[in-house]
Amino acid sequence: MTEIMKPFISVLIPTYNRVSLVVEAVGSALAQDYSGLEVIVVDDGSTDDTTSRLALIRDKRFRYVSKTNSGVAATRNRAIVEAQGDYIVWLDSDDILLPHAVSTFVSVIANNPGVDILYGHLIVTDRKGNETGRLISKDYRANALIQELVYSSVIQHAGTCVRKQCYACVGGYDPQLKYAEDYDFFSRAADVCVFKSIPDFLCLYRQHGPQLCGYSNTRDKSLECEVVLRMVARYGFKRLFPDLFSINTEAAGTASFFRLVRVFNERRSGQETMKAFRVAMSAIRNAGKLDELVLSEVKNFLYEVAVSDCGEYRYYAWSCLRSMPGDMVGWKHVLFSLFPNSIRGAVFRMRDR
Repeated sequence: MTEIMKPFISVLIPTYNRVSLVVEAVGSALAQDYSGLEVIVVDDGSTDDTTSRLALIRDKRFRYVSKTNSGVAATRNRAIVEAQGDYIVWLDSDDILLPHAVSTFVSVIANNPGVDILYGHLIVTDRKGNETGRLISKDYRANALIQELVYSSVIQHAGTCVRKQCYACVGGYDPQLKYAEDYDFFSRAADVCVFKSIPDFLCLYRQHGPQLCGYSNTRDKSLECEVVLRMVARYGFKRLFPDLFSINTEAAGTASFFRLVRVFNERRSGQETMKAFRVAMSAIRNAGKLDELVLSEVKNFLYEVAVSDCGEYRYYAWSCLRSMPGDMVGWKHVLFSLFPNSIRGAVFRMRDR
């Protein structure tokens, strides 16, 4: 194929103590069928043999940068500074770019010069590279993407291509976030950048512990909840939960607090769910008259939490009873909480049919 030398592509590989995998990741980047690229590894102070192993690579397109350990976000930001390309392809050090990935990005960019962030399908593998599943990407319009992101990080960072100028526009990765720095970046970029899905498999995405660039990742969901709270502050409930406002504008604000509780509960972040629940109950008490829209959100939350920890469910049910003494929702769930988890689970599954 005829290669387009511009936009120039920088494949950036942040790493930390991943010597057995980073060499393979670099190899996949250098083996691309598009040659007009550079490959940069930024090492966040690895203590294994990463430096000596990567020193054996003799390719003028490859650079190795070592820095003092400062976390994944700061490492990504350093990589952006090092990049010379107009577009950046992110490759974590445990992942593999398929040979046509970069040329596919270049082709799509040539035909869609206004696109800022591109992403394709992912083949999910275990540590040994055995396929365990597939993640299929999809296109989102700006508002639709914002509304999806509040529920889940629907854009995978692995193998994603980002116009470098986007970071100057919306900022880089937040070093205050030990994890979920990519989720935070996409939540900010969603409002100003043009996203495009590519209907092709471009990257092998290893799922194993620890994740990310070799950092120990406990999947602390509180950080994802922090990103959601930032989205609430940035966009407001009306943009995040437009379905509630389309039903009843006056009651939607109060209902949104409980929708937020449900978002946190879905992430199984008990502490953050509890905090949001207390704020939501305060909003209900201040609202006075309860609208059916609010009650619907309360009911949905209580049913969702009914199959979790018994003591936690009872707390939520009793709290609703005390704050809504004139409604049967609290009484119903207080009684329901007395049943064993197995019975509650069976009722919950029947409700979902």
